[in-house]
Amino acid sequence: QNHFSTELLRNLMKSKEFRQTFVERLSYNMKNTWKKETVLAQIDKAYNEIKAEMPRNQARWGLTMSQWDSRVVEMKSFVYSRESYLLKQTKAYFKLTDVEMQKYFGD
Repeated sequence: QNHFSTELLRNLMKSKEFRQTFVERLSYNMKNTWKKETVLAQIDKAYNEIKAEMPRNQARWGLTMSQWDSRVVEMKSFVYSRESYLLKQTKAYFKLTDVEMQKYFGD
């Protein structure tokens, strides 16, 4: 099986400096760009902007508003669970200690 799509990243991960920069950027993005409140606000904003178009969309594709709402709930559930999974996977992949986790991802 070919893994061309991940070859560059896998080779970059061999560099200690790159790994550290990657974890630092991940930490920044988790605390800012992907912060729960920020992402949830964007979902709500998009929901409210798209809501007016939904009757036309439903008529065309045979969907119901409750189906659409359930997908929005799924996205929000993902936002709530993503952080814990990402932290657990990051700790395991980079073999970070509790002290390092606190350094990068603590409050």
